Amino acid sequence: MPTLNRTRLRSLLLWMLVGLVLCVGIFDGANGQAVIATAAEFGVRHAIIATLDLDRGAAASRANVGELKATMRISVRILDYASDSRFYGVVDGNFSDFDPSKGPARQEIWADHKCHQNRGLPTIWVVAINGRIAQGETISDISARPRHIGQRVPSDEIVIQKDLNMDVSDPTRSLVIRAKTKRSPLSFAVILKSTKCRLKED
Repeated sequence: MPTLNRTRLRSLLLWMLVGLVLCVGIFDGANGQAVIATAAEFGVRHAIIATLDLDRGAAASRANVGELKATMRISVRILDYASDSRFYGVVDGNFSDFDPSKGPARQEIWADHKCHQNRGLPTIWVVAINGRIAQGETISDISARPRHIGQRVPSDEIVIQKDLNMDVSDPTRSLVIRAKTKRSPLSFAVILKSTKCRLKED
């Protein structure tokens, strides 16, 4: 084969290879943009669910608890900031005539009013537990607060335990906070749920 023909063939093969690489790059770029666009369509909606039940120690010795009825209120402060949705305030969960023999009581005490961009989990604090517990003929008033540095220890203290079960890449991750008072056989589980949702266009 003449040298000139070999040179032309090599040039042709080189241009074909360059064209193939460019096509693959354009396809991958378009595919990546499509994935980013699809991901941008989804956001998150947060909600808080409170559950009231016997605490673990009392549940283990339920026979010693006796007949019990309670009316309890838990107050939770929420700080939930995203670029397109903000909430700050205190919400209450109210449980009337709770009977632990019928199982735990559960209610949603707060939820985002809209689907918004995911900026991580909101910050929540249990700021108060109040109520009245009737156990036989004994009636106990409950008024518990968390301990604060520089302040006197409250007469009934809220004890907090966080149970974090989450994957940072999981949009449906949840946070569980267990709260009880030192003078009550009852405890709350405060569940912060995250649900994936589709963002609405303005």
